[in-house]
Amino acid sequence: MSDESAAAPETAVPPPVAIPPSSDLGAGLQLDVLPLDGINDFLWSMAFSADTSLLAAGGTDGTLYIWRRDNATPIATLAAHDDWIRSVAFSPDAEFIATGADDQLVRVWRVRDGQLVHTLRGHTDWVRSVAFSPDSRLLASASDDQTVHLWNVGTGELVRVLNGHSDWVRSVAFSPDGTRLASAADDLTVRLWNVSTGELLHTLTGHTDWILSLAFSPDGIRLASGASDLTVRLWRVADGVALHELAGPTDAIKSLAFSPDGNRLAAASSTSTFWVWNTRTVALERTYESGDQFVSYVQFTPDGTQLLTATDMPNMELLRVWELP
Repeated sequence: MSDESAAAPETAVPPPVAIPPSSDLGAGLQLDVLPLDGINDFLWSMAFSADTSLLAAGGTDGTLYIWRRDNATPIATLAAHDDWIRSVAFSPDAEFIATGADDQLVRVWRVRDGQLVHTLRGHTDWVRSVAFSPDSRLLASASDDQTVHLWNVGTGELVRVLNGHSDWVRSVAFSPDGTRLASAADDLTVRLWNVSTGELLHTLTGHTDWILSLAFSPDGIRLASGASDLTVRLWRVADGVALHELAGPTDAIKSLAFSPDGNRLAAASSTSTFWVWNTRTVALERTYESGDQFVSYVQFTPDGTQLLTATDMPNMELLRVWELP
């Protein structure tokens, strides 16, 4: 299917949501801190396990670290790649961790013992993003070679290659039911694919700078995208229609996360500030200030009562836990 035939209908995006004065925004209640323990490298990529009990990070020296949330000492330190690790992801069943790196390789590791399960070859440039399907059976990888690869996690075999982007592909995400895959690239498009057939369903346009992050709502109805244009956009998955543009961030959006009930959306941009919107009213609910921690990643706990923030900067507090009102 061509880009033209797959393009979403032209729909006017509502104006950015008004931002209340900073004095009206709470700082949030910080509950806990986990400092880095002897890590002097930039942690370019991070991921939480589904239950948020584990945190994995990939370093610019190719090292993969795994922590328990309550312990500052890594439970595993693996020489995973020969170059920067750009992306890490836990499988939803917490059996595996995938890593993608500048050495053009995707690797799958067993969490319980740190054993290498697969080395997946096929990309011809840096691998920037990896994501598991909800049933943990498929792995998607996105690369500067302008392609998305789908892999069989059990066998390590390449299932298919998704072609269509015309620039670096920076992020991929599966829908909660596993039937759709979203990809975002420097061609300023988000693309929605049929996972079973590889068909391009919709091409979403509107961002004006690199698109760095994606997140599906828990019900699979909406997709959020964050970009270097300092905006977060919400899209309707069924037809690719633009729903809302969320303004407020002051830097490129590196991480997005929906709350388990889908009523909140959090965003981080590698600054000391991060944001939470109410997705029912599409209003900025709260701006959080983390002081000297540069927040690069956000994740809600499974019960939705807390928000976890993590930094990829060396010699700083790795993880903070925030109580939500």
